[in-house]
Amino acid sequence: MPPDPRCVGSVRRFVRDLADDWGADSTTGETAELLVSEVATNALPHAPARIVVIREERLLTVEVHDRCPEPPVPGAGSVWDDGGRGLGIVGLLSRDWGWTATPTGKAVWFQLAAW
Repeated sequence: MPPDPRCVGSVRRFVRDLADDWGADSTTGETAELLVSEVATNALPHAPARIVVIREERLLTVEVHDRCPEPPVPGAGSVWDDGGRGLGIVGLLSRDWGWTATPTGKAVWFQLAAW
């Protein structure tokens, strides 16, 4: 994903279409689209980023790799703030989420029970 906010829409469509093409349950594509939007938006300042989508047994895993080695920090955003709620949404709607250090930065990932 290039460092262009307009590319987040393409990433969202890609993840949703892939979940739908793989026959995920009726809400997985929509939820994956929302969550990847939050994680990909956070990666924009560290772009280019790479998106990886994995189907393993009943789980859909989405990883967003960027070049920043710092761990993601969930914000304490209130309903009135412009930002700071994204990782909270990811934690609320995903089965699990986290981050992994990589040789070139980090990967922030989330999992959804999809099948």
